[in-house]
Amino acid sequence: MRISRPFAFVLVSLSILFLSPGCSLRKAPFGEPAVGDRDGSQAGPGPATDALNRVIRENKAKVILLSFCNASMKDTSAQKREFDGFLKDPSVSSTLKAICVDPTESREQVLVKQLGQNPAMSSPVTLALTPPQGKIVGSFRGYPSAQSIRNLLSACSSGGCGPGG
Repeated sequence: MRISRPFAFVLVSLSILFLSPGCSLRKAPFGEPAVGDRDGSQAGPGPATDALNRVIRENKAKVILLSFCNASMKDTSAQKREFDGFLKDPSVSSTLKAICVDPTESREQVLVKQLGQNPAMSSPVTLALTPPQGKIVGSFRGYPSAQSIRNLLSACSSGGCGPGG
């Protein structure tokens, strides 16, 4: 079967659109390689990619905090303790989900690239995403403070983060 050039261009354009970070028309789950990138060597998405797709699919949170971090990064233990403590607060735990992604993990590489992150980063980065599209609504160096998260949740509650607030 031969595909005409205009039709092929539309197909390529649509597949790029669906895989673009922050795109509000995302149809493919995160971590799915582009059609031309499938070489059979990938064992499947990593645990963080699976967790992200599950939270988005089940619509379990208003905001997802996706932290790119691992043990070899610059120490941000005080920031991390505040972040972890805030996530345990019952007033936000039902509207907020946090997922840690190791950017050096080979099975997470597609997700890292889709979200425009450098796998060789030396300091943690946290992205805030909203379901159901996975749109990026915030970015933080390290871990966000409790006040930054409150501000983000407040903005999202008033409808500033996407469909349904």
